[in-house]
Amino acid sequence: MNWYQYHRFNTINSFITCLAAEYPDKATLFSIGKSWEGRDLTLLRITNNPKIAKTSVWIDGGIHAREWASPSAVTYMMQEFLENSDNYKHILDNYDLYILPLSNPDGYEYSHTKDRLWRKTRSNHKRFGCVGVDPNRNWGYHWGGQGASGDPCDETYYGPKAFSEPETNAIKNFIMARKGTFRVSCNITFQSFFKCLYFVFY
Repeated sequence: MNWYQYHRFNTINSFITCLAAEYPDKATLFSIGKSWEGRDLTLLRITNNPKIAKTSVWIDGGIHAREWASPSAVTYMMQEFLENSDNYKHILDNYDLYILPLSNPDGYEYSHTKDRLWRKTRSNHKRFGCVGVDPNRNWGYHWGGQGASGDPCDETYYGPKAFSEPETNAIKNFIMARKGTFRVSCNITFQSFFKCLYFVFY
């Protein structure tokens, strides 16, 4: 694993598994579901003293398939928190970080192999022959609102219903099962990376 190139799904998934094995006292591996095409949605809980429940923070990347910098930033963050954990003691002592670097793995792979500018998931809801839903428009909050499209062929298509995508539904179910502990969630894009960290921890 390195940050001089953009890696594919299998490399990122293996990296997450390796981090959990290398830092068992700080990292716990979760598989929270599968994508439309059957890829694992794998995340880490990163914290000091994992037996003590703390305030939870959700961080995900790669929700828009073509934004390759997002999973790269999130995987770097994961390694930094674990490899240099002493520098982040004030965070890891007080928070449980749930970090999912690839929340749209099917779209991400498709953007590497077929269409570099692909944005959506790869679900097929049998609507006008067009594939995929914009997962960042598929949440229950303000579903179908401003900035989203009801046209299944549009790249901002919000889906046939809220949480129609197995990816967004898996995230929802995981967070709602722990909703009493969550303070905030961050969807990491290149622009939001440092803003999100500052808002959560400082």
